[in-house]
Amino acid sequence: MSKVIYNGAMKKAGTGVVPTTNRAFLFGDGVFESIRIIDGKPCFLDNHLNRLKMGLDALYIDIPEDFSLEKLEQEILEVIEANGIDQG
Repeated sequence: MSKVIYNGAMKKAGTGVVPTTNRAFLFGDGVFESIRIIDGKPCFLDNHLNRLKMGLDALYIDIPEDFSLEKLEQEILEVIEANGIDQG
């Protein structure tokens, strides 16, 4: 069973509920990065995180005060481990 981190908590994929007041629903915008995994490690993660930040800035998407790239990096590593991803 695939796992995701939703609002800071590890959950089974498909169990999170995104509220209809979410910006993506209201405006149809958002940013994402696809990250290559080799030997269980994300490739060029700093570059991905920096691009993600630039994308958020370009769309004027406010970043929550409790968000940090360091926290996101840790959550990415946790999801990779929880799902046993070695290559992808």
